[in-house]
Amino acid sequence: MTEIRVGSRVRSYDFRERRDCFIEGVVTEIGRVIEGCPRYVIRATRAVVGGEEIEGAIGREYFPPVNGTRSLLGGTCEGVELLPATPTLAECRKVLDAIDSGGSWTHIKPAGRPAREVYAIPRELAERVRALLTRFEEEEAKCSRPS
Repeated sequence: MTEIRVGSRVRSYDFRERRDCFIEGVVTEIGRVIEGCPRYVIRATRAVVGGEEIEGAIGREYFPPVNGTRSLLGGTCEGVELLPATPTLAECRKVLDAIDSGGSWTHIKPAGRPAREVYAIPRELAERVRALLTRFEEEEAKCSRPS
């Protein structure tokens, strides 16, 4: 099993018995002690409660217990799972569809997010990512066409 590290993309489940309540995000710190318990610090990129996407959670920090920490209810906490490092094409397209280029920087406002949640990356990088995404989408379309 791959170890969760700073920079890892993860999914943290709120309840052991429910798979429809979780946050996804990037680990920014490991081991911060809160209320006597070592925690992951995760900056959310997605949140789901009862199977429904929750918009207001994006960008916020969450503090689930580090895997292996003893639980007050017995056993250990194991609610944080490693996700693939590479975003899906759909995740990339969602962000790139919201790009607004100007000057040497590109400003990204993720679709459906408040105007204050804007990120800046070098325009050259955004253009390279957009070109790669277009190429991948074209390849995917070729694969899905009947022969």
